[in-house]
Amino acid sequence: MAPGGAIFIFERINNMQFTGTFKPHPKGFGFVQTVEGLGIFVAPKLAKRFFHFDVVQVEAEQAEDERWSAQSLTLVEPGMRRIAGTIERHDDALWVVPELSMLPKFPVYAGETMPATHGDKVVAEALATPAGWAMELKANIGPATGKNWESEIGIALHGIPTDNWVAPVKQADLSGYADMQHLPMVTIDSESTTDVDDAVFVEETSNGFTLYVGIADASSYVEEGSDLDKYAFERATTVYFAQQIHSMLPRSISSKAGSLLPDEPRPVLLAQVNISKQGEFQSVDVKKAMIRSRAKLSYTEVTNAVEHRGIDDAHPQQSTIDALHQLYLVLLERRVARGSLPIRSGDYDYELNENGRPVSIEFSPWHVSYGMIEECMLAANTGVAQWLIDRNIPCLYRHHKGPDDAAWATSRAYLESLGLGDIAVAPTPLQLQRLVESASSIGEEFGVSNAIRSAMRPATYQVDRPAHFSLAYDCYTHFTSPLRRYADMTVHRVVKRVLDGLTPYTAEELEPVAAQCTMADKRAKKSTREEAKRLRVEFAEQFAGQTIKMQVTGGNSSGWFVKSEMPPLEAFAVVSPRSGWTWDALTQRAVHEEKDAVRLGQEVDVLIQGIDLNKVRINSVPTCAMAPAPTESVAQTPENRP
Repeated sequence: MAPGGAIFIFERINNMQFTGTFKPHPKGFGFVQTVEGLGIFVAPKLAKRFFHFDVVQVEAEQAEDERWSAQSLTLVEPGMRRIAGTIERHDDALWVVPELSMLPKFPVYAGETMPATHGDKVVAEALATPAGWAMELKANIGPATGKNWESEIGIALHGIPTDNWVAPVKQADLSGYADMQHLPMVTIDSESTTDVDDAVFVEETSNGFTLYVGIADASSYVEEGSDLDKYAFERATTVYFAQQIHSMLPRSISSKAGSLLPDEPRPVLLAQVNISKQGEFQSVDVKKAMIRSRAKLSYTEVTNAVEHRGIDDAHPQQSTIDALHQLYLVLLERRVARGSLPIRSGDYDYELNENGRPVSIEFSPWHVSYGMIEECMLAANTGVAQWLIDRNIPCLYRHHKGPDDAAWATSRAYLESLGLGDIAVAPTPLQLQRLVESASSIGEEFGVSNAIRSAMRPATYQVDRPAHFSLAYDCYTHFTSPLRRYADMTVHRVVKRVLDGLTPYTAEELEPVAAQCTMADKRAKKSTREEAKRLRVEFAEQFAGQTIKMQVTGGNSSGWFVKSEMPPLEAFAVVSPRSGWTWDALTQRAVHEEKDAVRLGQEVDVLIQGIDLNKVRINSVPTCAMAPAPTESVAQTPENRP
């Protein structure tokens, strides 16, 4: 009863319908995550009929505690059916233990004919049987001691083409290419790079800068509609595993004839971008040209030339490097002004033994030379996109839509809980940038940046949507990597049709290319991330029993997500329910009645207990959140009796 005698009656909501994604739990129940952001409980009797990531229509009921539970489920679209896992033998029966921790083990299908034994790494497909889900084996990679199993299982799981092109290749007629070999262009890449796509040169002018970006003319080796073109289209991108590389184009093109090697004449599409002293684009020109790179520079030597320049030890290409650096500073300032947040993350270098096992994994920090080349490539990509739009030419664009509505709603609640004011429902890049700046003043920059990133949709290839939200560009394409991306090679073909006075492609002709390139990009990123996770888990075994300082990146009621750069570990650290710690989902922090809260980005001591290679996880626990030791009862004796 409320004050004044009013009586409030809770009205239960019955039989509402939602659409969402099904996620099972190893204990047999599951949840449907709806597009509205609800989590609907699914009892085991219903859950056993559905598999991971199935899209379902659910009829649900809300109880008096406001929790939702499913009354019925209908399959809308099958989700993931193919998984990576490990064979286990129990009582003369074979089971598949999925890598995904949320999935339980499944029996191998009774009619299976593919040989397998305990410990084999396999790819299997879920089959619905009267007795429940069973696994049909699709590929047997062999034991975890086998060569490169960490990448081979991803190749089989995601269907990455691996056959090599063996037929000879020939180059198209290069008449009509302007001779621009007088430009003192250079390439800047990693020391190990062989497929060199881009060469750059910057000329400082009275009005600002003239940027020349020469991009390898891969399409001159790949005749449209040919068998080689179909080969490249199927792959659509080069896949860079730590253990192996599968190229979109034959190595005879990507690493040799088409690569912009020093002192070798090469055909390119040359973008000339005139930029003001304030970083504004004044004009863009694109032409077919022949260039000759003066030098193949590494990121390391260019960074050293920028940061440690001396009069007596200037780099042979110092004037070129200095001009590039000056342009970088101008473009970076302009980028920040329009609301784009540069990403300054490094990467990892893997040293592997002859079987592909990790010997060492070293963190390589971000270099200023990365930023110098990145800004040049961004300028060329957006410049060419605008050049095509000005001519009303259909093209492939690299489109980024921005935050997902449901994910952003969750992030908004967290951001507002930090006292950052009213957060926009549909934020602009500049508003997000200012949020991060405000968060840094209260020590919450890590958590806020993480909330923004986690809400973002992935970028895709589109024909009719040119804008890129994260880069804060009205139009953007991929033009600068045609040796390793089919999208870029397609953009080259679009440009060359304009230059040659030929009929442009129609949007209908480009749509299948956009779909294939989006799929292949997602496939490559997912498979290489999974390989990296397997390698890091194997590498973590040597740290068993050690306590490592790790950064908290997230959490839930069961534990905290943690990571460290060196050693390069990522884990879910289990928190004991008897430790007194709970996770506040709104403020995204761990709280304790007697201790200071643990915020996102904060370092904690984590005990590495060991690894589970079947589930590809590092078993760990925060030392501050371990179960308290049981109190020892002391027997009463004459000596200790009060």
